[in-house]
Formats: sequence, C-alpha cells, structure tokens
Amino acid sequence: QIEFLERHPHGSQAIYPLFQQTMMVVVAPAGEQIKVSEVRAFYSDGKQGINFNAGVWHLPIIALQAGQEFMLVDRGGPNPNCDEFHFETSPRLVLSALAVA
Repeated sequence: QIEFLERHPHGSQAIYPLFQQTMMVVVAPAGEQIKVSEVRAFYSDGKQGINFNAGVWHLPIIALQAGQEFMLVDRGGPNPNCDEFHFETSPRLVLSALAVA
C-alpha cells in the first residue's frame, strides 16, 4: 500500500542503483494535489538511473532484491527540499505480471 509520496520542490533528485538489481519506481505528476488515478509504477532492471524533475511526486525507490544500494544526488542548502503528501485513504497498488523484453 502507498501511504505517501514525496517531492523535491527546489531541484531535481537523481538516484542511481549501484548493483544493477531490479527496482520499482512509483511516480505522480507535479502539482499541489495528487490524483490517485495518476499514480504510476514502473519496473526497472536497475541498469539505469532515475532523475525526478523538481516537483514530481514519487515514492522512495523500492529495491526488489536484497542488498541493493543507491547513490542519491540531491540539492543542498539551507532550505529543505522535500515535501510529503499523505493520502487520507491509502491507495492500494496492485501490480500484474510484467513482461520484460
């Protein structure tokens, strides 16, 4: 279940998997509110990094294998660069079988 998403309003955030293991990326479009119908989940084989543009809502990356580690590049500075949106009723994310080419 997804209880919240976060965004980084002052700059993008890049995440790079260090061990090329599978992961799940959950996102929703930038904006002040999140429509549950716009939340999307993507499977990644871990061979590429992810860069969230400023303001894009996302869940922290979900590692699908034990031992995965990530390098994270985020904006520094005195102003916090993270907002959270908590759903009143958690949407349930149901994933069907994924075909990997």
